[in-house]
Amino acid sequence: MLEESILEPLSLKRTRLLLESLGIRPSKQLGQNFLIDKNIVWKSIQLAQLRPGDRVIEIGSGLGTLTRALLAQQCCVFAIEFDQKLYRFLLEIFTKIPDFHIIQGDAVAHPLAGLSDFTQPFKIVANLPYNIATPWIDALLEQNYVPTSMTLMLQKEAAERLLAHPNSKQFSAISIFLSAMYICKVFFPVARSSFFPEPKINSAIVYLEQLADSQRFTPVAKKLIRNIFTQRRKQMGSLLKIFAPGWYKSICELLEQHRYIPSIRPEQLSVPFWLDLNTLLENHAPLRATRP
Repeated sequence: MLEESILEPLSLKRTRLLLESLGIRPSKQLGQNFLIDKNIVWKSIQLAQLRPGDRVIEIGSGLGTLTRALLAQQCCVFAIEFDQKLYRFLLEIFTKIPDFHIIQGDAVAHPLAGLSDFTQPFKIVANLPYNIATPWIDALLEQNYVPTSMTLMLQKEAAERLLAHPNSKQFSAISIFLSAMYICKVFFPVARSSFFPEPKINSAIVYLEQLADSQRFTPVAKKLIRNIFTQRRKQMGSLLKIFAPGWYKSICELLEQHRYIPSIRPEQLSVPFWLDLNTLLENHAPLRATRP
């Protein structure tokens, strides 16, 4: 059984003392805002619906305040931490816990934190560093294996962009890729005072569950959709002439099937349209790439 001091999430006072003892000044560049509100820690645990023995990936463990709560739930934790001082600290403090595994490195390059056994399902519970939320999600969705659920603390604006719906300014390529695989069940705002140092931006916890019929986009479709959204204010007909001339006729026919016209803008198109576009590109070779 773990000692009570290790099980307890960190207060502001303990956070300050630990950072001082480690000689660490929170880095804005690394998105280091340390969670100090134990109520928010336990909110994440509650939303994640954890059971003893669950395998959980944690991104950016920091001083381990969320890690402690995960271990208190008797989860098997796979963590990654970029900061070398924090990595050594976590390795030392949790060294005697067999259910704790950690690697040092870039979470975007290692979105599954070193987990290599995928014979059993796994979850992700993380207080994401603000500067990597979108690229980390993008990298995660590229993996052969993905979590059954994700409970993520991230910048509120980033969360809104990731979860945006069609006909909104935030709707983007990453919104499409994520919504094809996950559904958001909870969006919980978090006060700035829950962190040290207090950020200038608002945060939120989101709880995502994998869809039973989740679908992945092919590399060809992802590249096309990303290109299209670089000029999101242009009409689809014009964008197809630029980025997919060989597919122009077929995609215009697909637009018509969905009762759209070529003058529509990308952000107005539904996720089912983009999924059908993915199928079209996957199953049919393009015509000769000439302008229509």
